[in-house]
Amino acid sequence: MLWAGIGNILLLHVLVYWALFAWLVWRAPVGWRAWGALAALAAMPTVAASLIESNEVICIALLVTAWHARDRRWLFAVLLGLACAYKQYCWFFVPIFLLEVLLAQGWREAARRGALVAGVFLLPNLPYIIIGPGAWFQSLWLPMSEPLFATGVGVIALSVGHIVPYAPPVVYAVLEVAALGASLLAYARFRAQIGEAALVLALVPLFFAFRSLADYFAFTPWLALYAVNQVYRQRATAPLSPLGQLTVVDVRSWLGTRLAALHAPSVADQPMAAPLRRAENASLVNRSRPSEERRPRGTFREPRTSASPT
Repeated sequence: MLWAGIGNILLLHVLVYWALFAWLVWRAPVGWRAWGALAALAAMPTVAASLIESNEVICIALLVTAWHARDRRWLFAVLLGLACAYKQYCWFFVPIFLLEVLLAQGWREAARRGALVAGVFLLPNLPYIIIGPGAWFQSLWLPMSEPLFATGVGVIALSVGHIVPYAPPVVYAVLEVAALGASLLAYARFRAQIGEAALVLALVPLFFAFRSLADYFAFTPWLALYAVNQVYRQRATAPLSPLGQLTVVDVRSWLGTRLAALHAPSVADQPMAAPLRRAENASLVNRSRPSEERRPRGTFREPRTSASPT
């Protein structure tokens, strides 16, 4: 912002915040946008604190748009690479993003996009790499290598609240790696069920970090709102099933056909149907004859003779 004569980055945060807010509300289904706006504003206290104290809103804007454009190779790589160059916070999303590409388009495309993301990440860092490669590389790991005090809203909160004793930082690092591996396995196994909520799944490792700041999770409701919007949009644009295309007349006709089929003899009973009908007809005919003519077969009938004269 210095090139524009503005010495405070807060203005940029506010502009990006309202732009992303408007886009998420617009993505909501028609008739539900007021509820989408209310859901986005529900986390306003935490978001406002994040806007002032940190810059996660820039990261979230780049990450959400990169995920949204994951079907477009170059746009996806540019947005994700810029996000990773902006802050290490975005690094935790890269495995989920590349796993999605791997599952959807194969390992070759995932390798290409990984290389493109790395190139975009290095491009803005190139001047610093040329000036001092060692200092640049060391600066990448400062959030994890500096002796910072423990704080956060994750599992470390149990130690901060003196409920459980503190563990060495390496223990929390192991928990983060384990949580990342579990998240990747869960997404690979339940990709269809998780879907757009993969953005929220990427935050799970940060919950086990030695410093799991509230800023890391401030925009989680926005990620969930994006996922819900996408699910409703996909349902609205998906073709109807054959049952969903039936009209009332079709349903009545189908029910009539099924009821008629229930009263009709089955295929197995068809060979016996004709003899049964013949037997019933014969019984009706016998009932209509006089009693004399309805003698059982095989009975003896005496011949009629005239009386002889005595």
